[in-house]
Amino acid sequence: MTARINVQPAILEWAINRAGLSVNSLRGESIKDVERWLAGEKEPTLKQLQDFAKKVHVPIGYLFLDQPPVEKIPVPDYRTFDDNRPSHLSPDLIDALHEVQRRQDWMRDYLIEIGADKLPFVGSLTKKDSVEAAADKIRTDLGLALDWTVRHRDQDAARRFLRNTIDKAGILISVSGFVGLNTHRPFDPEEFCGFALLDDYVPALFVNNRNTLSSQMFTIAHELAHIWLGGHGGLFNQQPIDFGNSSHKNEVFCNKIAAEFLVPKTLFLKKWDGKQKNGQRFRTLASVFKVSPIVVARRAFDLNLITSDQFFSFWHDEKRDWEENKDKKLDKPPGGNAFINYRAKLGKRFSEAVLSATRSGFLSYRDAFRLTGLQGGTFNEYMSRLKGGKLD
Repeated sequence: MTARINVQPAILEWAINRAGLSVNSLRGESIKDVERWLAGEKEPTLKQLQDFAKKVHVPIGYLFLDQPPVEKIPVPDYRTFDDNRPSHLSPDLIDALHEVQRRQDWMRDYLIEIGADKLPFVGSLTKKDSVEAAADKIRTDLGLALDWTVRHRDQDAARRFLRNTIDKAGILISVSGFVGLNTHRPFDPEEFCGFALLDDYVPALFVNNRNTLSSQMFTIAHELAHIWLGGHGGLFNQQPIDFGNSSHKNEVFCNKIAAEFLVPKTLFLKKWDGKQKNGQRFRTLASVFKVSPIVVARRAFDLNLITSDQFFSFWHDEKRDWEENKDKKLDKPPGGNAFINYRAKLGKRFSEAVLSATRSGFLSYRDAFRLTGLQGGTFNEYMSRLKGGKLD
């Protein structure tokens, strides 16, 4: 007779709600009796419980608890596009937060162990600084020229350059579109754009690359503002047009800094062409500064180059076009060279630290595999390519 496992129905209900699923969506062959489990009429087998845990994306050990666990989320605040706090975060986002936090915690311990100093730019700005001064300081600290976006041929090249610059500055930056290395768990681009976890030694910045390239550029700039302002970091999923109406003032300030960082006022005014029609003008400058046309339109509105009616007319047109074509515009989970994708997810500086730590005996290979998500031969091949400069 197959042994059955006593599981608290409250735990099963918590796991289903955490995953944002319904009971009907779980009626598969292996867990067809889930309603009876919830009612306490029947107990699952170990195999059924394993299948259930996989379906709802929770560690199976959680299902043996008497009470639902309290999961601590390492960010203090989160607002959606509508400036509301969501009822829950998806398991995919929760797992991404914890994954980055594990790497950040290890990197902090490693840096302290080797005698590294705190990063001087973390928390070096205040809300009393002007937007222009704040953006200029971030560029200066990163060694970027005022026109750095203009110098790149397209958004992808600009994003890679900015990512590498941030990595060299000591920020743990990760660009990925799915949980861990599991391409079957892609992030929802409408749930979050990115997040920052602050730390004096190794602040972490995560970018959801299931969003458009222009959105990713703005997300990176926004999270950089968080790092330079200090505090607790946070999740980001707001529209870049929200520069003054949000009830969340810190996010508004970071939006303004991000816009100035990417589209400096002085350069913008020099390149503004009053002869073109608005739509064409916005798209031309979007290509120049590697941002979305909406960001350009918002800059024009804030600088009194267009009226509010002109701005919102364009914004509504863009929003309608987005809703009709977003599946074509969103980045798909990356294909191509897997090792280049690993490098984008892990970052060069973090990867090199893991390699050095394993060779010196500071870190076991087992822990290195856990931190990177890579195993055995794949781990060795990735590190070999990284060291040989093949992933730059």
